[in-house]
Amino acid sequence: MTLVVSPRIPQRLAPNGLYVQRVGSSTMTWDQARVHYNTAYKNHPELRTFQGVVGDWTKLTDLARSSVVASLGDIWLPGTDADVVSRLDGFDLTTLGTGEGTFKWLDGADVAAACGAPTNE
Repeated sequence: MTLVVSPRIPQRLAPNGLYVQRVGSSTMTWDQARVHYNTAYKNHPELRTFQGVVGDWTKLTDLARSSVVASLGDIWLPGTDADVVSRLDGFDLTTLGTGEGTFKWLDGADVAAACGAPTNE
């Protein structure tokens, strides 16, 4: 199962077996989506469960997952190169080791190692 924070649409099962659920608002900034996930989903696995499998805000870790997520259109992923303190909840993004052009997933893993170099487009 893959939980994707983005505009709410009906839930669906992707052809490769991944369960995809888009949640949130299309007007959210990336930081708002991060805070929304942390507040509404991170500590509530029952809201992220499909057929007994607990999902998470997806990281792109393989081509199959990347293809499914890309088919959803514009969404926020849990990766960033921001090196600021969030004005919403005070989270210091510099603790991830990020910086302009150095993208990290929110767990601190290197984005480029998993899926190639991202862009800001």
